[in-house]
Amino acid sequence: MRVITGLPRCTPIPILQEEAQLNTIDELIYQRRQARELKPSFLADNKPIGRLRNPVPRPTTTFQRHIEEADAALPTGSLVAYTNASCTDTQVVTSIVVPGHQNLCVNRLYLLRAPVPSVSAELLAIRYATKLVSAASASSSSFTIIRTDSTSAIKELRKVYNAHTFAGDIQRITAQMPGHIRIQWIPQDTISAHIQADTATHTELPRTLEAPFPSDPRGEFLHRKEILRRTTRDLIPP
Repeated sequence: MRVITGLPRCTPIPILQEEAQLNTIDELIYQRRQARELKPSFLADNKPIGRLRNPVPRPTTTFQRHIEEADAALPTGSLVAYTNASCTDTQVVTSIVVPGHQNLCVNRLYLLRAPVPSVSAELLAIRYATKLVSAASASSSSFTIIRTDSTSAIKELRKVYNAHTFAGDIQRITAQMPGHIRIQWIPQDTISAHIQADTATHTELPRTLEAPFPSDPRGEFLHRKEILRRTTRDLIPP
């Protein structure tokens, strides 16, 4: 607190009370952000400029190679879908990319009546992908894999009690599917198809305008929780 207010180390309580306006959450967040912007200017940059301008291509990671080998070993008729979503205060954009099946690649736009948490957008993308691939599933012996980079969505799908409404919908859809289905987490920017899905949610690509975003009783609570988490993260010293 003393570092942020700029007051001397041993400051009488009356003076601290006079400077109470410096101790608000908004002021603390502003000071932290200013410190993050100023910090790089006080640090020596010892990185070789040549390597930054001409980076050496990184080899294929072990994780990516493992994913590619696993997909190559899937039975005929299996599908692998990659989902991603982005949300603002007014809209949600979801994207589904299925390599080798251009007809199953869909971008959808939902208009919002009120802000929603990002986990709701990610779960909605997974729910629609589950419906889409279940209708296209060829036989009961085929495998269907849906991959996302949202850890929050995976946590909701693993819950037994008090799970998200969309997570319950996904569980019911997967239980009725004839084949085997798995929903997996992958790191961000690992697979080219997932990078394509992520790009589609942030660019002005053709999108299908859907009905208003489905309502969820826990949406407002999760949105407030997400805002509080972001505010707390901004208070972390640089």
